[in-house]
Amino acid sequence: MKNKCIEIAVKESLPYKIEENKQVIVEVHNYETFGDTKKKYHAMLMVLPLYKDLKEIPFSLKDPKILEIIDIIRGTCRQLVGKIFTNLTSSGILFLYGYPKEVPYAIATFTEKGLFFFRYWIALERYDTNPSTTLKTVHEALILLIKTPYSLKNLKVTRSPHLRCMLCEDLLRDWGGKKYLLHPKGYVIYDIWYEIPMYFSAIEDNFFTLSNYVFDRILSLTFNDTNKFFPIILPPNLKGLRIIFDDRLPIKNLIISPKIVEEIKNEHMQKRVPRRVNK
Repeated sequence: MKNKCIEIAVKESLPYKIEENKQVIVEVHNYETFGDTKKKYHAMLMVLPLYKDLKEIPFSLKDPKILEIIDIIRGTCRQLVGKIFTNLTSSGILFLYGYPKEVPYAIATFTEKGLFFFRYWIALERYDTNPSTTLKTVHEALILLIKTPYSLKNLKVTRSPHLRCMLCEDLLRDWGGKKYLLHPKGYVIYDIWYEIPMYFSAIEDNFFTLSNYVFDRILSLTFNDTNKFFPIILPPNLKGLRIIFDDRLPIKNLIISPKIVEEIKNEHMQKRVPRRVNK
């Protein structure tokens, strides 16, 4: 069964609900059309050119093909850095999405003139469904750049639910006897989003694809009541953005089928020894 999804084509926008009474207008641009607007954005996401060769062939700086790709990535970033800087507010936040082999060159280009500062490299898991002759990495990168050191104050505290057992609903982690100190809404997220892997390719049918859990987390980190527009800048060969609602995600609990849970419960009750009560 195919997962439900939302598609937003290039040059189009769509309201996207984050929480109750909170929504963001998601705008999709490509490298060529971005910058035509005079809007000021609080945050945005740029998708780097996702070259399959960077995943499928050994990475070597002696390989002319790899060097050519690096030159294209740096050239693309140099063309866009001025437009992005102009269209972000003074405390703006920029996310870069790409493969681990390409993002260092994008970071170096965006930060070389002091227009942006590097802050976080967020690791994501993506299990690419496209066939390959080599062992592919499942790590993809979400880079957080800021315009000023004070921009980090604009990041919202975002939490993820604590992992619990489906049988007893107790916490799966041992907190050293200090469970009473845990925040009821969950833990503050780390820079490795291991609990929300994506089971589909980054590009499908010429659309850039993201899990709704990853996208929701990006928006909740940067949501601003005064600026409710969030632009996404795509390479020119892509038709738009596809947000996939994957019901397998996130891994909030230990996943056991209800049938197995019932079997374990019955087995436990049969083996249970009645406690002797002294009278």
